[in-house]
Amino acid sequence: MKWVLIDLSYLAHRARYAVGDLEFDDIPTGVMYGFFEQLLATCKNPPVCSNKILIFTDSKKSYRQRAFPDYKKKRKDNRTPEEQEQIRVMYQQVNKLRDKILPKLGIPVYKQVGLESDDLIAYAAQELTMKKEEAIIITADGDLYQCITPWVKWYDPGRNC
Repeated sequence: MKWVLIDLSYLAHRARYAVGDLEFDDIPTGVMYGFFEQLLATCKNPPVCSNKILIFTDSKKSYRQRAFPDYKKKRKDNRTPEEQEQIRVMYQQVNKLRDKILPKLGIPVYKQVGLESDDLIAYAAQELTMKKEEAIIITADGDLYQCITPWVKWYDPGRNC
């Protein structure tokens, strides 16, 4: 059975667009709900079909941000106040997933100070390739195409490819 390497932010952003406004007792839950809905659907999907899950998340400040202060700045500057609020609420839910819910479910979440999830996924893909263990990367980040090997595949649930 292959390892499933998941970019937490990718699934969280997809959930924000799909069901991000769901609430229970006035508590936002849409991102968490959408994350688990996607996780289940993705892991059951024939190209993936695995329950060996590893989740990766970004450090608050990356080395890239320190080296290049304008890194991803346009994304933030072009957001409306409504989008900024949606993202703030999304990250509250991501933090709950990362720090409380996923670890209690026994799903490992990897975070390294100064690194982004794609850095960690690339490292894991390299290690699994060296061990000749199969893996599939779940993301839309085209930078991770370079990780594709005979042992490591890439899958974007949003495009079903």
